[in-house]
Amino acid sequence: MPMCMVQHSRNEVMKRGSTGMREVVKAKAGGMMPGFPDLICLPYASVGPFFLEVKSARGSTSSTQKQVHEMLRERGYKVAVVKTIDDVRDFLKTENIGFNEVQL
Repeated sequence: MPMCMVQHSRNEVMKRGSTGMREVVKAKAGGMMPGFPDLICLPYASVGPFFLEVKSARGSTSSTQKQVHEMLRERGYKVAVVKTIDDVRDFLKTENIGFNEVQL
């Protein structure tokens, strides 16, 4: 059994034009929330869920993402924007969330 379940949140549509607009409408009707973090992490209930927004080295959060992240934090959830595995490690350590790494 995994120590943490991780779910990717589909929160954007990569298509353009009228096809993209139809996809956005369908996705929103299905519950897509723009700005929602990329990963929902569910360790044991005693730890509680946390959220990770994954960005490239040059990436930055949009104003919508910042608003959603703040709404989550106001509700007591932990949210981090991470660009590297070291960012993930630092977040877990700062939040006192235990983890084990598997070396490949």
